[in-house]
Amino acid sequence: MNGPRDPEEFMRDLQDRQRSYVFPDTVRNTGGFWRGISTQKLKGFQWLGLFLMLTFQIGIFALLLWDNWPEGSAPWWRKIVNGYGPYALLALPLIVFFVLLKRSLTKKK
Repeated sequence: MNGPRDPEEFMRDLQDRQRSYVFPDTVRNTGGFWRGISTQKLKGFQWLGLFLMLTFQIGIFALLLWDNWPEGSAPWWRKIVNGYGPYALLALPLIVFFVLLKRSLTKKK
């Protein structure tokens, strides 16, 4: 059997045994992914996945735009302003908030 231990060594051993090994590593990996996403070189399947995702998103957007396009003889830009302008005005404060938040976070570094 082991003899009496130093209390500091015992506490350090206890903390090491109770430490969550999964969570800090997950946070580190996720942070590394998002920090390096703009500088990563994409491989073939990644390009294919990105292409399919963008094609799907653009297709859904075009389908919704086509389905909800206002009827009438007004010019196309008037239809966009009258039909989708209120949504843009509602989204504008949120967009400004996120832009200002990004600027404030990047200045602190």
